[in-house]
Amino acid sequence: MQLDWQFASPLRLMLVIVIMAVGLIARRHYLFTEPLPGLWTRRLLTSIRVIVLGIIILLIASPSILITKNEDILPEIVVAVDNSLSMQIDDSKLGSRWDTGKRYASMVDSLLADKPVEIHLLSGNGFGQLGRLDGQPESTGSDLGQMVVQSSRYNRNISGVILVSDGHSTVSRSNLRNSPGVQTVIVGVGDITGPPDLVLHNVRVPEIAYSGEKLIIEADISVSGISDQHLVNVVLSCEDKIVGSYDGLLGSGDIVLHMEIPFIPESTGLQLLDLTCEPLVNERFQSNNKVSVAVTVHPGRSRVLMLTNKPDWDAKFMSRAALLEHRLELFVAYKAPSGWTLSDSLTSWDLPSKKEDWLQWDGVILGDYQGSVNGLEDAVEAGCGLLVLGGNSRFDSLAGVRSTGVVQGDWLLRRAEIEQQHPLLNGLYGVPLDINSHWLSPMSEVVGCETSGQVLLEAVWKQTLPLLVVNENGAGRVAWFGSNELWSMQFWQPVSDITSHPVVKLAQNMLAWVADGDRSGKIVLSGKRNVYDVGQIVHITGVLADSDLAAVSAQLNNLESGKTTEYSMFGAGEGRYALELPQLEPGKYSVSVDGAELNFAVVESGVESTQVTQNVSALKSTASSTGAEYINGESQLLVTELLEQFDLKSRTGVIRTRYSLGSSWWLVVGIVLLLSIEWFTRRRLGML
Repeated sequence: MQLDWQFASPLRLMLVIVIMAVGLIARRHYLFTEPLPGLWTRRLLTSIRVIVLGIIILLIASPSILITKNEDILPEIVVAVDNSLSMQIDDSKLGSRWDTGKRYASMVDSLLADKPVEIHLLSGNGFGQLGRLDGQPESTGSDLGQMVVQSSRYNRNISGVILVSDGHSTVSRSNLRNSPGVQTVIVGVGDITGPPDLVLHNVRVPEIAYSGEKLIIEADISVSGISDQHLVNVVLSCEDKIVGSYDGLLGSGDIVLHMEIPFIPESTGLQLLDLTCEPLVNERFQSNNKVSVAVTVHPGRSRVLMLTNKPDWDAKFMSRAALLEHRLELFVAYKAPSGWTLSDSLTSWDLPSKKEDWLQWDGVILGDYQGSVNGLEDAVEAGCGLLVLGGNSRFDSLAGVRSTGVVQGDWLLRRAEIEQQHPLLNGLYGVPLDINSHWLSPMSEVVGCETSGQVLLEAVWKQTLPLLVVNENGAGRVAWFGSNELWSMQFWQPVSDITSHPVVKLAQNMLAWVADGDRSGKIVLSGKRNVYDVGQIVHITGVLADSDLAAVSAQLNNLESGKTTEYSMFGAGEGRYALELPQLEPGKYSVSVDGAELNFAVVESGVESTQVTQNVSALKSTASSTGAEYINGESQLLVTELLEQFDLKSRTGVIRTRYSLGSSWWLVVGIVLLLSIEWFTRRRLGML
């Protein structure tokens, strides 16, 4: 037994001194009380007063009694059976995989019934808590790694864990470890080879498409368990309407056939596509003959025209940036000896000469071109975007600036002081665009200008000059960049991924803004995929320009039912945000944040039903990542041999029981009783 105090040792001496002082004060009080009580009465009253105040002081000190004792703790065995839907598959002579798992649990329970061992027969899928082993598999998806960890920590003396599963996990983890000293065995159930089966897999489809443009749906078809050739027919359907098909011949043996089906989307938005392969005759498992994919279809690409005297480095740089902007197409036109030519196709082309011709383009870029642009000003006022590169003074009136000439020097670029973030600077959150930035090279010459427009970037040397200026001209957007060295700045600091270079991102922003204005919004959303299986967790990431908020509000929209749910995307540093959505019902969804939107679909044809054999590789991977051992449950391994691996010895445990004296109700009763005695005595002696 041990007595613990809340107060430190030096303060305990103070408590004794205080109690003694209280005793002296009480004694002095009763020596001068009228009428003066007798000796034994004074001693009684003084003792009562000292005891009561002493108890109160001790309660404040909060002493407690700690009692420790040793006891024998029985070893515990956990048998956990995966209860995901794939365990319902009947591919054994002895019943379904679920029946096999329950049979393992029953044998363990019988063999250890007369031994000093505590047995826990459980089921679960890793997403929730483990429960009793009963009923039928009904869970969607599974996290086998988490099941191992939950089983090893189910109680205080787990000696061994037997996890029974077919390996169809929808979550893959590599950083989980079960509790130290717990021997874990993963028993794989389900046929490893499987019956004759035709499988659609490795389906590839662009995540983004444009209405009226052809895209290619690719997939691999494999067959197992047959020895002759087989004619394969695959149908592509969109919203239950057949939009394409493929016919091919699979050879004998295990052969993989690659297929392609062209598809031209006619409507916009999220399109759910189904690939369905005609099954074999008497094929047992047909659920893996169908795969669902999704593609987001935009109304059409924006068209941007760039005019230049020749395809120079500016044109090449902007063309390269345009390839990173899937929502637009850049056409570069130059004047060859034979007339105007489009550089990508080398076909002849006529320069627009009136507003209607210019308005066939969403945006126009003027490089080193010095010719006429009749009708362009009217087109800009009507809504066409315009970007003037290199400070071309020929188009000052269109850009809303007045050039003051080229100034030589070692110019450094920096961000101007602006009240609100501008779309042209979106995505530059991680780069300090200022004179101390090592990412950006100095410029040898800059065109000076005077303007009433908004200055976004400045050039700094012996003076400060506007470098990137934006204006409005009627309904149109106009941007002016006052240096012809934009393209060369990308080579100043090599990066492994050129798309992360701030100058490349700036060029993308210029193209997108000239073509579409502020359509991009302030946040860019992305997901790991655009179609998820039921049971899979949906991961959404976002990049918000120049933001250090702790969280950003996101809205999940069910596009079929119209139901909306609010979530928070939490910051991960440098303007990055992450959102993890729970398991969702089948349907079409969108996540919207600050005007930006990301579409995705959830389908039923997932890993639970498409993989009809035991996933040995997944089980071995889970065993490796959690420190467990894998065995094939379809083998002749006896449960008795399995149990011999476990240490079934009892261990000595320490039980600690703490009694807090300060929380005992009988002390309060004692205080009340003593004060009552003191009051009664004083009243009888006439001392009140």
